[in-house]
Amino acid sequence: MNSDCCRKYLGFVFLAIPFLAMMLMIGMNMRNLGHTEYRLAIEGYDPRDLLKGHYLIFRYKWPEDARFPENKHPSYACACFNGETFAPDVAFNLCPDKKAMVSELCPAFIKVTREGASFQPYEAMRRYYIPEEHAPLIENMLRSGKHKFEVGLVPRENGDAQIKMLYINGMALDEFLQDDLTPYLQTP
Repeated sequence: MNSDCCRKYLGFVFLAIPFLAMMLMIGMNMRNLGHTEYRLAIEGYDPRDLLKGHYLIFRYKWPEDARFPENKHPSYACACFNGETFAPDVAFNLCPDKKAMVSELCPAFIKVTREGASFQPYEAMRRYYIPEEHAPLIENMLRSGKHKFEVGLVPRENGDAQIKMLYINGMALDEFLQDDLTPYLQTP
């Protein structure tokens, strides 16, 4: 009798573990996305293949006045965000420890690596999921260069980041796709 009770209790514990793990992951994701969101302009990366699978592949267009490190050839750096969140000031610095980086002059930063003449975040931070039925429209809009594409980036304390949202002409992608898309279907 006692072993049946233990089995039921043990079975309940094993069934509860996946649900508890999922709740923990949801909580951590909500905590991470609760930080300040910085909007950064993006552009298509490879004109032959802007959409790879269901993901829009892009590069960050840093502000014109972005400051680059004194050392002209570092292989990695940190992009420091300051000022207005919709159009942040960006300065690239060598990555010191976290305590030295996070200050009034640099409230948020992300790790970036050198790619050619520019710095870019790691690859997962340069793609965004696009629903399949809207992929051709979004790709054509990005290719045309007539629309403003931005991502909302949420830096974490350790220099990693998370993309919160894709914005098209200032509208969140979800809102944009719920709007009347007829005028955009005629974009060459």
